[in-house]
Amino acid sequence: HLLKKAIICPIQKANTQRCLPKSYRPVSLTSHIIKVFERIVRGAIVKYLEDNDLLPKNQHGFISGRSTLSQLLHQIEHMIRAWEDGATTDTIYLDFAKAFDKVDHN
Repeated sequence: HLLKKAIICPIQKANTQRCLPKSYRPVSLTSHIIKVFERIVRGAIVKYLEDNDLLPKNQHGFISGRSTLSQLLHQIEHMIRAWEDGATTDTIYLDFAKAFDKVDHN
């Protein structure tokens, strides 16, 4: 049972009012054993996906060595190539603030 438990500590967000509940984010303190186990499992899953070419080439989030910056550079390169070929490109960038909170999980 000890491995399934976590201590949740509220951490105040920067530049927020201390008296408002929305000014805090929860941080879960879990067992070190579980953290190591999660890393091992995640590593095995990612390796399987990469070895079997199951990740899309345009996947940049949550991939080692890739980031929003690498995605942006890829997009800019695509736009420059299209411009050089006389084609056009339409791009929309979205930033979903608290997107997880807004998704219906039922």
